[in-house]
Amino acid sequence: MSVSDKYLIDSNCLITAKNHYYNPKFCSQFWDVIRALHIQGVLYSIDKVKDELLNGEADDYLSVEIAQDSFFEDMWLKTSFTAPKFKIVANEAQSWFNQNPDKRQKALNDFLSEDKADSFLLAAALEHNYTIVTFETLIDNNASKRIKIPNIAEKLNIKYCNLYELLQKYCNPNFMVNL
Repeated sequence: MSVSDKYLIDSNCLITAKNHYYNPKFCSQFWDVIRALHIQGVLYSIDKVKDELLNGEADDYLSVEIAQDSFFEDMWLKTSFTAPKFKIVANEAQSWFNQNPDKRQKALNDFLSEDKADSFLLAAALEHNYTIVTFETLIDNNASKRIKIPNIAEKLNIKYCNLYELLQKYCNPNFMVNL
């Protein structure tokens, strides 16, 4: 295991964890792992993910404890630096769209939207050679109306994994970080 590996976490991992598997009311250890991995310089995300988390309810755990917590202030990398890599991601997304004429322009527009994090996560990962942590999966292009992170990541040789793969790599079964 290399501590030099760096990861960018997608909002879907944090939202799904909070809503389904690791509710902070009964599994605070998971959130301690997120914090510990960040402190150790392993886990980050981008400002666009923070914005997505802040779109929750005012009393939502992710809005209050994660996205606004000064402890996580340096977790959110700025996406303004990714402009050259964003163009590469945008070109790949356009290529995907051109190869799938049955898809709607809305899929491409949503993927490249300033309000969505996915394309910016890919650009940041490409810029810094980070691995993206997401619950999105590689799909047959005909099976989705959306452009998925893994589909573009595969084309650009960007590594990705899901949250459980990250946890298996860095944690014991009792949520103790193993670096």
